[in-house]
Amino acid sequence: PVILSSALIHGEGRVLLARRNPERPPFARQWLLPSTVVRREESAEEALARHLQQELDLSIGEPVFAETIYLEDPPAGERYVTNVFRVAQPPGELRFRAHGDYDDLRWLLPDEVAALDMPAPLRDWLLAVLRAEADAPPVGLEAARAAAAALSQADLTYTERKRCLYAGYAPTYDEDHALWLGEEGQNRLLAFLTHGLEPGMRVLDAGCGTGVHLRAISEAIGREGACVGLDISPDMLALARRRLIFAKNFALRVCDLSHGIPLEDAWFDAVV
Repeated sequence: PVILSSALIHGEGRVLLARRNPERPPFARQWLLPSTVVRREESAEEALARHLQQELDLSIGEPVFAETIYLEDPPAGERYVTNVFRVAQPPGELRFRAHGDYDDLRWLLPDEVAALDMPAPLRDWLLAVLRAEADAPPVGLEAARAAAAALSQADLTYTERKRCLYAGYAPTYDEDHALWLGEEGQNRLLAFLTHGLEPGMRVLDAGCGTGVHLRAISEAIGREGACVGLDISPDMLALARRRLIFAKNFALRVCDLSHGIPLEDAWFDAVV
């Protein structure tokens, strides 16, 4: 099968979909998430960044892995393993490149998505995502504040309070993080965190959260290195595992750092 990378860009109950140019297989004339074939020398994330810049003039930060969907293009019978990544909704209007991969680009509501000519597995998954988020309680900063207020009245330990707080905050942590720092701020932070790291090093990321920095650390230390990520929140670590699904040189552990680090200091070459 061929590997595709796709961008899930959505907000306010709508999702961004593009119709493939009739002369541009795969899935010619069909509606898709903005998608591209992953080249041999690229990672899935690199392919997506290249494609969005080239076709939509859109620069993105760190995409967040969402799902793998298996699609088939009937005319050729080709099968595609499609890795979908969440991408933060950009400000302003998006335009597609003339004579490029797409001939139409729209923000669409669930009822409109249901009527489109598009691969059925992708349509079904998109509708499930959009409807689930429409029915879900608020998440992110407002949910975190509400959870903090409720937890202040609950008979819970400090660790339990923190875990409940991050359970509400985890789903939008990466998007909020990207908005706070901006692309330049994120690049500077990653450069700072990876400064001095070399292939083969053993690194501890204390408070790794959703693993937003772990990928850069993992790449800096290479396959011969090793990285351990610690965080108080199982929900944040679950997102980190999805982000690092293709990395082999890391391990994640739930840990309340206020109780100390249950690892030998001498084992690590660096702590971030």
